[in-house]
Amino acid sequence: MHIELVRTGGIAFFPGLNRPLVLDLECLEPAAAQHLSTLVEAADFFHLPACLGRAPPGAADCQSYRLTIEHAGLRHSVQATIPLQHPALAALIQAIEQYRRRGPPSAG
Repeated sequence: MHIELVRTGGIAFFPGLNRPLVLDLECLEPAAAQHLSTLVEAADFFHLPACLGRAPPGAADCQSYRLTIEHAGLRHSVQATIPLQHPALAALIQAIEQYRRRGPPSAG
């Protein structure tokens, strides 16, 4: 499974400083890979609509996530406005974001 997460928008947003977070589950520890796979299934990710949520009227600095997952020949992307209104998707994104804080996963 291949995961890419990008956070966009917001006040003082600088695209060059917000690089996509890319994870290949084959490069993670088996328990971590299984945890993320379980969260993808719990969110029913491949059945989510392409857009979730919308900016409130007049919001000029709305932030969102774009999450793209490839698995078993499927590729799906979801653009979700922050704050996330889908609890299972929020849990998935939170788990993925932990890898941004830890730095890139090592192949072992």
